[in-house]
Amino acid sequence: MDQIDKYLEEIQEVTGVEIAGGVLIYLGISAAVFLSQLAMIFATFASFMKTAKKNSELTRRVNKVMKTSGWEVVVMKHNMPNAFAVKGKTIFITNQLFKLINKDEVIAVALHEVGHLAGNHVYYRSVASSLKFGVVLPCFVFPPLAWFLLLSLTFVQNRTIGRYQENVADSYATKYGYGDQLISALQKMEKYINKMAPDNPIARTLRKIQEVFDEHPPVRERVERILKEKESIRVIMSGNVKKIKAHLTKKFSMT
Repeated sequence: MDQIDKYLEEIQEVTGVEIAGGVLIYLGISAAVFLSQLAMIFATFASFMKTAKKNSELTRRVNKVMKTSGWEVVVMKHNMPNAFAVKGKTIFITNQLFKLINKDEVIAVALHEVGHLAGNHVYYRSVASSLKFGVVLPCFVFPPLAWFLLLSLTFVQNRTIGRYQENVADSYATKYGYGDQLISALQKMEKYINKMAPDNPIARTLRKIQEVFDEHPPVRERVERILKEKESIRVIMSGNVKKIKAHLTKKFSMT
């Protein structure tokens, strides 16, 4: 009991200044991580710009599909099939992806990336990561706890914020009528990555672990979701009230 009383007395001795100091340290760490992440993003962006070249045809088609202007599709040199968007209204497509999928599928992927920009996903992801590291870094005085927290919070962040954002971006492409093209693009990319990956027990185990932590949902789940969303759009656009009511009743009874 004496030890408990002593501990409680020590807690009560903590002043408001000390609490404020702790909060400021936490906010400082979070801000530093956030700024370092932005610096890394823009450094990567700058390096890609050196090999980037605007594709006029894809740029015209994306703007036509969206019935707007100002968007640009840029092709850059990279040995992995990928696409991303960092800021503004520019979509980056690697030349390897451009070789792997057809132009309609590239448009679908570009619309997916537009969905990320429209939702300001990079910003929210950076804020979440900053808060995560703000919690984890002070715990490195006891490394096992820090690593446990880092893995746990990364898992939660990727499986909630990350996968939600990917689904929203998929919906963006589907909304513009490019659901089928996005599905075929995802399947081609998955096939390419599986073909290039080493095929041994260790590599297969690592891929399973990566799938658990990955912010991208498995392709099979994304395909199922896109198909369901396409069906919902088709029924709603039909204007048939009975069909819409039946579809919504079935959809919400399954959730």
